Amino acid sequence: GANLSEANLSGANLSGANLSDADLSGANLRGANLSGANLSDADLSGANLREANLRGANLCYANLSEANLSGADLSGANLSFNCFFGGSYGAPVYQACRGFCSRDATLTLLAKGEPEEWLFFTGCFRGTRAELTEAVAERHGDSKAARCYLRAIQYLVDTATDNLSCNSEN
Repeated sequence: GANLSEANLSGANLSGANLSDADLSGANLRGANLSGANLSDADLSGANLREANLRGANLCYANLSEANLSGADLSGANLSFNCFFGGSYGAPVYQACRGFCSRDATLTLLAKGEPEEWLFFTGCFRGTRAELTEAVAERHGDSKAARCYLRAIQYLVDTATDNLSCNSEN
């Protein structure tokens, strides 16, 4: 719950820190080590996370709208449950529909790099479009839930592609 809004934490070692519910809006965290940090419910809107180490960080419900994630390492980070709202510089992120199956799931896309590298997150799942499509087929077959997932996947890919092409034109 700390108020670190606009703080300059560039290069800071915050590995394993508990920053849940912290206000880090507009903070400079460029190159910071946030590996394994608890950033659940944190407000990171407008934060500079360029080249930050977020390996294994908990970003559940974190607000990363307008955050700069260029070059950030998100390997093994927990990006489930609506952690991104809106786009982030360097890593456009899009949120899809809620209410899949009986667990009220949310499907999130991290559109960074080439489209075949883009990552989807839902519940405990983290993987590429191909991996998600395979997992949906295995778990849901040709059910209504499967068709809903496939439509949401396509919507997110189309939206990310459109927005990335608009950004490259500006």
